[in-house]
Amino acid sequence: MSGVLGIDVNRDCLEEVIDAAGIIQPRGDEWGGFAVVQGNEIVREADKGKITPLLERESSKLKDPQKIIIHVNQSPKNPQPARIEETEIGPIALAFDGKIINKDELRQKSPYLVGSEAGIIARLVATGRNPLEGLKNVYQNVKGPFSLVLLTFEGIFAARDMLGIRPMISGRFFGNDKIGCAVASESACLEHIGMELIRDIRPGEIVAIEPSGFKTIERISSPGLIICGFEYGYWARPSTIIEDIWVGEIRRKAGKKLASNCPKADIVSSFPMSGTSAAEGLHQALGVDYQSIFDFNIEAGGRSFLPFLSAKRAKRARNKLLIMPWAVKGKRIILVDDSIVEGNQTLSRIFIVKRAGAEEIHLRIETPPMKYPCPFDITPRGELLAAHHTIEEMRKILGVKTLGFNTVEDFADAIISTQSKKRKTEDPIKIENICLGCFTGEFPKYPNF
Repeated sequence: MSGVLGIDVNRDCLEEVIDAAGIIQPRGDEWGGFAVVQGNEIVREADKGKITPLLERESSKLKDPQKIIIHVNQSPKNPQPARIEETEIGPIALAFDGKIINKDELRQKSPYLVGSEAGIIARLVATGRNPLEGLKNVYQNVKGPFSLVLLTFEGIFAARDMLGIRPMISGRFFGNDKIGCAVASESACLEHIGMELIRDIRPGEIVAIEPSGFKTIERISSPGLIICGFEYGYWARPSTIIEDIWVGEIRRKAGKKLASNCPKADIVSSFPMSGTSAAEGLHQALGVDYQSIFDFNIEAGGRSFLPFLSAKRAKRARNKLLIMPWAVKGKRIILVDDSIVEGNQTLSRIFIVKRAGAEEIHLRIETPPMKYPCPFDITPRGELLAAHHTIEEMRKILGVKTLGFNTVEDFADAIISTQSKKRKTEDPIKIENICLGCFTGEFPKYPNF
């Protein structure tokens, strides 16, 4: 999983880019990179770690950037953007959030398609005589989800896969001093820099980004939207809207649905930050006080499962949350989290709450049990605890008094019921438009071009 941003403004946009990039940082903090048009060349930089320090460090090299693309990455093995100096289009750079599921087949058919997945996509684009032809080559050859931004001397282009599994939304500036347009993996980063949201890029859509707006230059035939359900359950920020559905509101509704079969408790709490919205919903449904029991250590880094190495994930999880014993001792607590993956981090956090003197711990999970590894690399790495254990076995392993999850139907209903009235009327999202494969084992199949 990763995040992309492409912005084209009529004046220096470095300040806005730095601010927006920080908002999509939770989609990946192992690598960050950018590419920008500078004079008669496309400058590309990437480095380990977070994107904001890289942009600030390299700001002296950037002279009034107006066209720039950004990438943040969960994987340490695939620094982006990918850049190719010599093509029929001229120099290009490409940032890609996605997964090529037919990579081996492509390499057998075309041995020149070597390197990273972003590199493969860039080489396919480079075979075109113009950006549109190059991007159509991607659709003709690649199977798998993607949202991508392409930087050329002609401008910035964006594309979303035929099923729309990965999100991508557009926005624009209005004002006397700046006119600009952008696309990004999450709406929150665009609104944060003062942009008005336009709409989601549609499945199979290729758009050209210009300061005055964007225009559709091609729409590849699509069987219909199938958006990732785990984006709503975990990945996206609660302040983000995806396909006319506010992420934080979904989580709050999913939390309310956990209220059935909840025991008596003194407080409802959560593992910050991803479990907070659901915990607020559960607290509202039960009428039980919500109480923070953790002091969130912002210096510990980002999301605890983003690091590639298990030991690094465990260390970040351990350092991120500091227990507040006064809020815990002698109390019956319902703890809420977004999901259980390996279970190791959940187990260690439960131990901390026990050690602080909780009388009872009841664990409630916003999403259904995660049983099936995602072929699109959207759900986290590691051995899935629910794949080999019943809920009762998981309860014993985690050492909690009760354990409950939302059903697939209830989680899907939380998504569907949150869509805007306009969306419900014009183009309603139904359960078949949501990928729930990590819970059900039924993943969408990519059609031939």
